Amino acid sequence: MCIRDSPYVSIISSGDNESYSHPRADTMGFLGKAGRGRRPLIFSTELARSSRDIVKNPFVLKKEFADLKATLHRADVGARERDKAETRLAELENKLINRSVSVYGAVNLRTDGRNLLMCQKKEAPNRQREEWDIYLLEPDATTGGLRFIPRN
Repeated sequence: MCIRDSPYVSIISSGDNESYSHPRADTMGFLGKAGRGRRPLIFSTELARSSRDIVKNPFVLKKEFADLKATLHRADVGARERDKAETRLAELENKLINRSVSVYGAVNLRTDGRNLLMCQKKEAPNRQREEWDIYLLEPDATTGGLRFIPRN
């Protein structure tokens, strides 16, 4: 393979709950071997996103929702038990809304036609409150290609 054909960045898009292994280990190895530079950039939506076990098992989540709703509809429920059920229901709904907004689209590619910016959403912000792991590639006059610019 000619270095000119080697990718600067590889992105693997994958969904949830598939009946096959994706990305496969041999694919990841090939992309690393064929990628340009000493440390090729490989992004996988399957590896970038994460969720709590309760979200990965929708049957458990559906049962908890049903139990909470049943509690709220019972005539003999006291105020304390009702408040507790309403609070937990709100927590679950908020968790699901946040997951759909902040987890999908975990890998982003942007370019202005000259520079390349790759970002991967972190599971939680670090101490500097950074929510994204950012990689910038810009033109390299020496090689005529792009080069990775490390962040300080």
